[in-house]
Amino acid sequence: MKKNKIWAYDRYSRNQVIKHGVKKVLIKTKTKFQEIEILDLFNFGVSIFMDKIPQSSSIDEWIYHECLVHPAMSFIKKKKELKILVLGTGEGATLREVLKYPGVDKVVSVDIDKEAVEIFKEKLPFMHKNSFYDKRVDLVYGNAVDFLGQIDKKFDIIISDITSQDHFGLGSDINREKSNFYELVGKRLKRGGVFVLHVEELGDINFDKYLNFKSVVDNFFNFSYSYRVLVPFFMRYWGFLILSNDLAINPFEMKIEKVTRLIEERKAKSLRYINPRTLLALFSFPEEIKKKLATRYVV
Repeated sequence: MKKNKIWAYDRYSRNQVIKHGVKKVLIKTKTKFQEIEILDLFNFGVSIFMDKIPQSSSIDEWIYHECLVHPAMSFIKKKKELKILVLGTGEGATLREVLKYPGVDKVVSVDIDKEAVEIFKEKLPFMHKNSFYDKRVDLVYGNAVDFLGQIDKKFDIIISDITSQDHFGLGSDINREKSNFYELVGKRLKRGGVFVLHVEELGDINFDKYLNFKSVVDNFFNFSYSYRVLVPFFMRYWGFLILSNDLAINPFEMKIEKVTRLIEERKAKSLRYINPRTLLALFSFPEEIKKKLATRYVV
């Protein structure tokens, strides 16, 4: 008799469920903050689910993490002695991508869930590639908002890879006005600094949550640029935002020659997804989506 197949359910969407066949349950545990599952999936390999929402898979996480990190790293004018702040340490893949740049001097990485990070550190070395142990990295455990409010340091790039945007109370109109997270981020950026974060699904028809979120965050920065990439594990386009008060580059107006030069100058190692053409393509949208995204900052 055949055993009943185990399924993992992606419940990101309220009205749609995606099923993943599970080869083996590697870890299933609860920390103080969330449920964590590390599953070996038939189609996507070793994969992380947090509170039933897919986060990373060994098959394609590099697509998401390269797109989170490398546009901001390419566009910032400064090339050396870069100070980076990562909010949401997770499995260490964001750190891995940041550390590919020889110009990075120091990375501070903050996560509220030390137990989760320790699990990932031990069980997922093929994802973090020992980035946790790089001498340029300082790991901090605590709430991101508290951290930003307590420090007086400034950073060239701040990267937010926090699992849920509702973490900052932006899920409701009442809490939305009370949140000072983005104001704090702006204060912690150096002149010419860049803030990048993942947001929500940004598909050709499913984009309302992204646009609602963007309408809030745009109030805190002078420049706002949207981009997206198709993440196979998520089975949807995932949207990101680059934000700055004085970014010298408009990615929507760049030519291939300039993008090529920017990437070559920064000398990042071992890129698997990002090249000049794929980087430009991240900022390319159908006309209908361009209209939806249009603000006074973006043409």
